[in-house]
Amino acid sequence: MRAAAFLVFLLCTSPALAVTYYASTTGTGTDCTSGTPCKLHDGLEKVVAGDTLILKGTVALPQTYTFANSGSSAAGSNAVLGLTDVDIDSGTAGNVITVSAEEPGGVTLDGNHAVDGAFALHTGGKDYWTFSGLNCKRGKDDTIRIASASDFITLDNIMAWDGWDGDANIGKVLSVGNTGSTPATNWKAINSGFFGTGRKTVTAAQAGDNGVFRNNFVMHLGAAAADAQPTGSLEYYYNNEGNKWLDNNVFWNTSGETNQYGLGMTAVPTVTTGSGANGNYQGGLIAGDIHILRAGDSWP
Repeated sequence: MRAAAFLVFLLCTSPALAVTYYASTTGTGTDCTSGTPCKLHDGLEKVVAGDTLILKGTVALPQTYTFANSGSSAAGSNAVLGLTDVDIDSGTAGNVITVSAEEPGGVTLDGNHAVDGAFALHTGGKDYWTFSGLNCKRGKDDTIRIASASDFITLDNIMAWDGWDGDANIGKVLSVGNTGSTPATNWKAINSGFFGTGRKTVTAAQAGDNGVFRNNFVMHLGAAAADAQPTGSLEYYYNNEGNKWLDNNVFWNTSGETNQYGLGMTAVPTVTTGSGANGNYQGGLIAGDIHILRAGDSWP
């Protein structure tokens, strides 16, 4: 009797096992298995904390997921990737939700430039998500947005390009925090490439504390924004909210035009160099092994 009672106790108190689901552009399954993958929408609604969703697609047999209806409402809480009507969960500490390509480079998320606010990847204000091995292109506003209030988001081995905003040409390829009173915190962009022609290729102007930007290649291809604001590879603000790390990155601005930069770093508010922890105010910006190339520079 005691053994039976103990078994019941274990079954009731043991954490649920993490599950791996599969989605495909041609998916028709309901269980989201490798043999019978489901649609992307259905796979995203299945994953809970600790689960993994693998998107079918290899380099030899690539798949492109095109989002026709992302729209400006993608800033809402029921949004992830380029979809807006998905009932999704957050992960938890130690139980991150992972979305990855079956093979790195074999899956492309296409924001489709269809409508204002179109994204290839949007985090929808959810926490503890990791995205890995994906290509992302053609966001009409931002190609990738780590949204305000989205914490503990990781982008790993991502290739992203073509952030576009119509004639104004002010779109970004990656935007962290975007706008709002609750910035994204504890985010990472690592081992990735970002290629843009808009105002900024990458901006972390409204990002919160503990941001990590490491082992990335960032290229700004030289198109000037119509509003004549400064344009370039990376715009990085460091502020009172804590550490932001830049480590082992290459920033390449190919135009050499005036009012364009390879790496723009701004302190908000203005601070005295060398104050605070680690030689940076408030622990501020920790930067090392940064390589900045401009037009005419030779490869190191």
